[in-house]
Amino acid sequence: LGKYIQLLLAPLVLTHDYYPYHVKTMSFADPSVLVSLLLYAGLLYFAIKGWKEKNIAAFGIWFFLLSLSIVSNIVFPIGTNMSERFVFMPSVGFLLSIFYFLYQKIKNPTAYIGIMAVVCLLFGLKTIDRNKVWKDNFTLFTTDIEVSKESAKLQNSVGGEYTTLGGKEKDDKKRMEYLRKAIPHLKEAVRIHPNYRNAHLLMGNAYNYMKDYDNAIIAYQNCLKIDPNYDEAKGNLALTYRDAGKTAGEQQNL
Repeated sequence: LGKYIQLLLAPLVLTHDYYPYHVKTMSFADPSVLVSLLLYAGLLYFAIKGWKEKNIAAFGIWFFLLSLSIVSNIVFPIGTNMSERFVFMPSVGFLLSIFYFLYQKIKNPTAYIGIMAVVCLLFGLKTIDRNKVWKDNFTLFTTDIEVSKESAKLQNSVGGEYTTLGGKEKDDKKRMEYLRKAIPHLKEAVRIHPNYRNAHLLMGNAYNYMKDYDNAIIAYQNCLKIDPNYDEAKGNLALTYRDAGKTAGEQQNL
C-alpha cells in the first residue's frame, strides 16, 4: 500500500508485473511497513477530521482510501498482490487532495498554475515513454523483466516468448539463439517457484526444439511430478521419446 503512494508521487520505475516474488513478503518488523502503516493512519485521521469541516482535501482522501480498499486485499482477496492499474480511480482522489492543498498554500495563481503545468508535462512525458513498452507482449515482457526479476510469472512469460519465437524460426542459428535465451528465464521461474508446472513444460518444449531430448524428458517428467494428469506434458513427453528414438521399455514411466 505504501508502494502505491510512491508510484503516485514518483512513478520513475514501472512494471506491469507485481507477482511473487517481485513484491517481497514483509513483516511489521520492517521499517517500510511501519512507515506505510503510519502514513495511512495519518490519512485516515485527516480524512475524519476534515470530513466534519467539509474540507475538499478530506473528500479526496476518502475517495482515495475507499476506492483503493477494493483492491487492497484487506477487504477481500483479489487474486494478485498489486497492480499499477488498480490506482487509476484512487488517483482521482489523491490528486484532488494534493492540488487543493497546494491551492490553499500557494497564494500566487501564476505559481500555482506553473506547478500544475510542470507536473502535467513530466507525467505526460512519462506516459508517452511508457506507451512504447506496450507495443506487444515480447517488448513488454523483455522490458519489464529488468524490473520484476523475482517474478516467477514474468520469467516464465519471457521464456515462453523466446520459446515460441524459436519454435517458429526457420533459420537454425536464430532458432538456437532464441531458445538459448529462453532456458535461463525458465530456470529462474522454476527457482523462484519450484512447482510452476507451466515453466517446466515450456522448458521441455525449448529443449525439444533444440533437440536436447534428454533435458526435455527431464523437464516434462518434472512437470508430471507436479501434475500427473497434465495431458499436454504427457503428449509432449511421448513425442520427445519418439523423436529421441527411445524404446518402449524406456517409456514405461508414461
